[in-house]
Amino acid sequence: MKWYQFIFSIKNINECNKIITIIGFKFKIKRILKKIQNDEYIQKVFSKTPNNKINLDCMDIAFIIPAPIKGSGGFRNICRAIKYLKDFGHKITVYYMQTSEPADVVKKNVSNWFYDMSDIPFIHYEGKLGYHDIGIATWWETAYILKRHLDKIKKSFYMVQDFEPWFSPMSSGYILAENTYKFGFHHICSGPWCKDFLVKKYNAIADYFQFPVDINIYNKNKPRTKKNKNIIFFAKPEMPRRCYEIGIKALEEFHKLKPNVEIILFGSNNINPQLIPFKATVLKLLPTINDLANLYRNADIGIVFSTTNPSLVPYEMLACGCPVADLELDLALAKYGNDENNVFLFSPEPEVFAKQLSNLIDKNDLLRNKAEHGCNWVSREFPTELEMAKIYEKIIKENI
Repeated sequence: MKWYQFIFSIKNINECNKIITIIGFKFKIKRILKKIQNDEYIQKVFSKTPNNKINLDCMDIAFIIPAPIKGSGGFRNICRAIKYLKDFGHKITVYYMQTSEPADVVKKNVSNWFYDMSDIPFIHYEGKLGYHDIGIATWWETAYILKRHLDKIKKSFYMVQDFEPWFSPMSSGYILAENTYKFGFHHICSGPWCKDFLVKKYNAIADYFQFPVDINIYNKNKPRTKKNKNIIFFAKPEMPRRCYEIGIKALEEFHKLKPNVEIILFGSNNINPQLIPFKATVLKLLPTINDLANLYRNADIGIVFSTTNPSLVPYEMLACGCPVADLELDLALAKYGNDENNVFLFSPEPEVFAKQLSNLIDKNDLLRNKAEHGCNWVSREFPTELEMAKIYEKIIKENI
């Protein structure tokens, strides 16, 4: 009996309508999934059969990522690893979650925002993974996906760019995020701070790559064009670990002391200019990384709060000759080579911070010396993008 014959045989009209609704919903779901996915990718990835050996020169690597965020330094790191591993000859598949956008749209966005992904399969994760040599989780929720599919993966890695439990208050999110460091994955950490933290706290297996600084973008090759004194603040109100409130209060007090110094806020489209309690230039999220580099070259000091693992921002500022100010917290100096010549560390108390900044802003020789020390340190210690990618690949190869 055909499905439509079965429906017509039902005498109760209400039951008949229910079944028709269910069938229609099922077909709608299939149409939605077909829109999300790309049949070519699905067939190519899920038709693969398991292979006993791993070809180190052509590894089959699956990255599991959350929804991409425009302007995110963490996503740039993930996409950088994907791009270069593909360039090195490895087969890459990207599974994404947290969004129902079609695979082609997600891939186009990533290509526009970060690196070209045109020849890499993107697949919306719907509870299924294909067979791969290597699986790489990139966020605590994706670690659970990887754990769920260990039968499909020969070796599992976990790319850790920060201590993610601290992104939440003590809660289910905190506990679930922390639990992922106990899965036994090999951790590929962004920077030594994160690696040391996981090893000491969880006895985790971990290696690290140093933050890459793209010296083709972030450098002192172009002259400063801005004549007035100005301070730039990496302002991220949506990101609690960047301590936006401390920065705004400190700069409000600073503005009272030095009203002629321009204060520039950048880094997020969530900055509301109407809620800034002092005169400020609000740039929000800049269009390109070249715009960022020009902003850094023209600033007298850059304020970046790295309360957990730092972002690339302070190092890119230093590479452009912009001295950096951060909060004086435990282990803060460790993020700047344990050398006080590389950074200004100010009190987290806003009024004290403002006075320290005010006493500093007109000392051009001190600013210049700090900028020079920091720039030299970054040029010595921080790899290029290609060098970082080779370290990333080496960690994988040496641990399978």
